Amino acid sequence: MKRSLVVCVMIAAAGCGQKEDKNVAAATADRSTRTADGVVVIPPDSPKLQQLHVEPVRTAQVPTDEVISPGKIEANPGGISRVALPAPGRIASVLVKLGDAVEKGQTLLTLESPDVDAVESSYLQAGAALAQANANVAKAQSDYDRASDLFEHNAIAKKEVINAENSLAQAKAAVEQAKASQEQYSRRIGMFGPYPHGAGRRHGSLQ
Repeated sequence: MKRSLVVCVMIAAAGCGQKEDKNVAAATADRSTRTADGVVVIPPDSPKLQQLHVEPVRTAQVPTDEVISPGKIEANPGGISRVALPAPGRIASVLVKLGDAVEKGQTLLTLESPDVDAVESSYLQAGAALAQANANVAKAQSDYDRASDLFEHNAIAKKEVINAENSLAQAKAAVEQAKASQEQYSRRIGMFGPYPHGAGRRHGSLQ
């Protein structure tokens, strides 16, 4: 510890209950003078001397290796990431606590959301539409093959073959459209993280 020289001069305020004559206070204030070098001189009979307490100069030990200051402890902002919910809903459970270190892909919470259920329903409908489109392609292909065979044997007109060919092209286009729709809903489901597919299940988890 370092030793420092401390000079203490204490000024005690006068009590609120004390009464002083205004004329005496004014006279005392007038008698206080200030020299050219800034030193204030108070007469020995001034009441102000009663408010001054003088102590001799002394040495004292003061701490030099610590600083006392108000503050707060918080996590490093560079190590914090705020995660937004992928869909509105009710949080069913939280699997981590505030301040926990998490890894990429780790499940943070489970969420119950009607929006997730709606996306899954649309995904299933898109899958059914794709299956129906594939069935239509198979039928259109069969009709086209039969029409082509009949035309080769002069059993039908060329117009029937053209119609069958157009129907086959439309059925194939419907398949591509159904695939695109299913992939779209599949990507939306993937945004919700691990999700237990199934009718009536509306739980999703956030990673």
